[in-house]
Amino acid sequence: MEDPNGNLADSERKPLSYVISDCVQRWFQDTYKQARAGDPAMMVLLAQMFHSGYGVPKNEQKAGVPRKRAASNGKLPDQGVLHH
Repeated sequence: MEDPNGNLADSERKPLSYVISDCVQRWFQDTYKQARAGDPAMMVLLAQMFHSGYGVPKNEQKAGVPRKRAASNGKLPDQGVLHH
């Protein structure tokens, strides 16, 4: 609950690391949904997130799936960073 000045009560404050982790996980989930819906830019971003372990445990095998899907649609931009 906020006081009249807009400050949160101490019991409602979350550590910054928790807030950032939550944002990263939600970003991954949103990216995943958009990639599954066929957005080629989100497929590339999802591949990069799996590749680097951003918002999800690092998984090179899973990184290849959205990358291949985007490439098969002819939508894969030049992403040298994805080809380590």
